[in-house]
Amino acid sequence: MDTSGDAPQQVNIVKGKGSAGNGMGMTIRGLAGPFTILAQNFAPGTTAADIESAMTPIGGEILSCRIVKSNPFLLFELAFASREGGERVIETFNDKTVSPSGPISIQNSC
Repeated sequence: MDTSGDAPQQVNIVKGKGSAGNGMGMTIRGLAGPFTILAQNFAPGTTAADIESAMTPIGGEILSCRIVKSNPFLLFELAFASREGGERVIETFNDKTVSPSGPISIQNSC
């Protein structure tokens, strides 16, 4: 196991209470997929099909896209086949204005 100073930059290394008491720990959660994100603040009337058609070219295969909440705002849950795809969608769309409702918010749900 790499214990060099580069370790905190690895995907699986997380800050917190580690078993050695050094403030570092490791997680395997989310490594096997799917990678799920939550997206909100879309214009009323936006459908899951609308979200899929806009995000598939950026994030690749979407395993599921569903409305989780519709009042007082639209909240979608999207499951991508790969972590990289979900992260590209977050980088591309988070805090961008795509509707009259203002900037959308996208975050990792893990």
